[in-house]
Amino acid sequence: MTLTVEESPQRIFPIEDYEAIGARVAPAGSWVSAPQDTVILGLKELPDEPGELTHRHIFFGHAYKGQPDASDLLSRFAAGGGALLDLEYLVDDNGRRLAAFGFWAGYLGAASPSSSTGADWSRR
Repeated sequence: MTLTVEESPQRIFPIEDYEAIGARVAPAGSWVSAPQDTVILGLKELPDEPGELTHRHIFFGHAYKGQPDASDLLSRFAAGGGALLDLEYLVDDNGRRLAAFGFWAGYLGAASPSSSTGADWSRR
């Protein structure tokens, strides 16, 4: 298995730490042209393009409770033949979610807009 990490100006661990453990580094946004059998793992929303999603993606798709834009996101997977493995559906035998942001998510959410100068947050 090969682990490829995309470059990003927003990360907690420097890209060199990933390289040090043998991960490949790829330019930001290059997942779009990754080999078809690549599994894309992420925690953030996908960009609006490409309109057709062809890979398998594992992330918080925010489609579990019919959140805004959920049907648009799912339509993109259907159009491209890709698959969304939404972490919100990962539950234990009692139906309790196993993956969640918890207490600190609110703090991260509050800090994100303030660190993104010039970003248009009105659509989020």
